[in-house]
Amino acid sequence: SSPELVSSADHWILQRLDRVSSEVAKAMEAYRLSEAWELVYHFVWHDLADWYVEASKSEPNTGVMAYALESALKLTHPFAPFVTETIWQTLAWEQGTMLATQSWPQTVQTNPSLAQNFESIMEVVSEARQIANTLGVSKPKLYYRSAPQLASEAELVTRLARLGGVIEARAGDPKGLRLTQTQLVCWLDIDHATAQKYLVKLQARKDDRQAAVRNLENRLANKSYVANAPPAVVNQTRQQLDAEMRLLTSLQEELDSFKKSIS
Repeated sequence: SSPELVSSADHWILQRLDRVSSEVAKAMEAYRLSEAWELVYHFVWHDLADWYVEASKSEPNTGVMAYALESALKLTHPFAPFVTETIWQTLAWEQGTMLATQSWPQTVQTNPSLAQNFESIMEVVSEARQIANTLGVSKPKLYYRSAPQLASEAELVTRLARLGGVIEARAGDPKGLRLTQTQLVCWLDIDHATAQKYLVKLQARKDDRQAAVRNLENRLANKSYVANAPPAVVNQTRQQLDAEMRLLTSLQEELDSFKKSIS
């Protein structure tokens, strides 16, 4: 039977389960087994373990949790039959049954609006964590305006993002570092001076990466080097250049994001 859905996280995880089940089935029917396994792995490790289990710790919905775990075993069974069958038999939810004979997870009716609310919460939590960790700030407060998702899930956001609180902004409340990866209007009470110091460090790291890229490009532009150096060494230089370019791109994106946050 279908579990009773209570929280926005309940609606989100079962919406994700429905989509992943459908995508995995299509991939397996087309013999795209690697793609199917990646979908299963991401659902179990990221969606279920990283987000839903953590979100449910304060108010667990055992019905949804059990349904999600049972469905995860079904999805994983084609790739890890012995382990998943052992887990199924150990849990023994249905006596005398085998996981190998169970039907594929069925669709459960969810509320797309509530599922989207949890997506918004995830965006805020992820960015708030990243900013606090990057700046070395402990338990900053998150202020918001006109964001009912944050108002109704303040305790959850505080716990998941390791904040000092989630507060509806009023006149005179401190400004701070705006979150740019969400459509919600919210910011962390981190002063601009702290953020500006980090921007200076980011710029210095970017300058170092640009210098490394120029050196590698010059080396590869040297026809004598390319012609006379061992092919493995030349190939290694090209790989180093690719890696440095990726780092440079990542640093530029981080710089752009922080500049938007403090503007």
